[in-house]
Amino acid sequence: MVSKTQYKVPALDKGLDILELLASSRTGLTQKEISDALGRTLNEIFRMLVCLDERGYIGVKDGTDRFELTLKMFELSHRHPPIKRLVEQASPVMNDLVQEVEQSCHLVVFNNSQLLVVAQVDSPGQLGFSVRLGTSLQSLSKTASGQIFLAYLDVEERMQIMLAAKELYTETLEQELQVIKQRGYIESPSLQIKGIYNQSYPIFDYTGDLVAVLTVPFVKKLEGEKLTRSQVRSRLKLASEKVSYLLGARVNE
Repeated sequence: MVSKTQYKVPALDKGLDILELLASSRTGLTQKEISDALGRTLNEIFRMLVCLDERGYIGVKDGTDRFELTLKMFELSHRHPPIKRLVEQASPVMNDLVQEVEQSCHLVVFNNSQLLVVAQVDSPGQLGFSVRLGTSLQSLSKTASGQIFLAYLDVEERMQIMLAAKELYTETLEQELQVIKQRGYIESPSLQIKGIYNQSYPIFDYTGDLVAVLTVPFVKKLEGEKLTRSQVRSRLKLASEKVSYLLGARVNE
């Protein structure tokens, strides 16, 4: 096996550092901000930014001098067979679900300490709430999808991932995660947006591993509500089980 420190590729390291830094920024960063954050000279950063821009990985936000990621890496991830198969199997089920419950839904995967929305379907109604496709959710412990992922890890893995994500791991959180795993789903008010009640179920593959989370951000309508929150949750449960079954998981055994 090749040692991790045996071979150095400085240019590649710089490019990856920039991509990872921009992935954690909500508003984009200027060349100087990137330079300061990475401890690199402006000339070093400039050359890398030009290269990444020409290759389509980053771009400048309209009317600013701030760089941000494009969707190219997101598009590349969808060419990866496991993600492609997951989305192909889940999409028809998700479309059927939103037509029945008249709420939006989205599918989230966890990779490299990040939560990524890889599939999303809007509510068919005129009013509703949805999470944009390609969104990188910023918290594990404060999102329903993140809590599902954490709940199905062992304690040591949870602690390591929380540390890598720079989030606080507490005994209260641990107790909440144990309840989530025992129950098999999460239903709780959004910690980011008032009025949203998140409902999430895990998706498993043929190995029994958790590979994704299917979430409905439930919006209570003042009139014309088709199904209650509990009814939506039961439909979401069936949808998650169907996707898991299509991926080869053993369901209801």
